[in-house]
Amino acid sequence: MTQPSTEPASSRAYRVTGAILGAMFVASGLYVALTAFDALPLVGAAVLLGLGGNLLWSAWRGRASWLGRIGPLP
Repeated sequence: MTQPSTEPASSRAYRVTGAILGAMFVASGLYVALTAFDALPLVGAAVLLGLGGNLLWSAWRGRASWLGRIGPLP
């Protein structure tokens, strides 16, 4: 019999919160990508899409995302 994981990334609340935040990042990235005409906003859109996609994928898999791996920030 396997033991339940004690990592916070495997808890239901962490996964739901990560999925909601990831969906918001993806939506924001799509909005910026579709309305931007300069290079800098397109770079920001790519970052938002990348982080949002990683948050969604991590929530689906139950693992820590890139934002969760950088540790606590000051």
